[in-house]
Amino acid sequence: MPERGVKAPDRRMVRRVLAVAALALYAWAIRVLGDGLASLFMPLVPVFAVLLGVVVLGEVPAAVQLAGIAGVIVGMVWAVRRA
Repeated sequence: MPERGVKAPDRRMVRRVLAVAALALYAWAIRVLGDGLASLFMPLVPVFAVLLGVVVLGEVPAAVQLAGIAGVIVGMVWAVRRA
């Protein structure tokens, strides 16, 4: 059966590139949205890391990761409604 996703040594490089891209996009969001509003989106960084791991690397998220994603989404909705 063929291996799915990217090979192990290449995964580290993909993760590094994705981490740099995520930080660059966050810096751009701070410039565009302002630091107060952009700070609300910082908890989404690990959420997008997990989702990109699924799409790019073919990883399967663990139950605790899915629970964490749900918690972040609930917290973001709550924070945005309060703001």
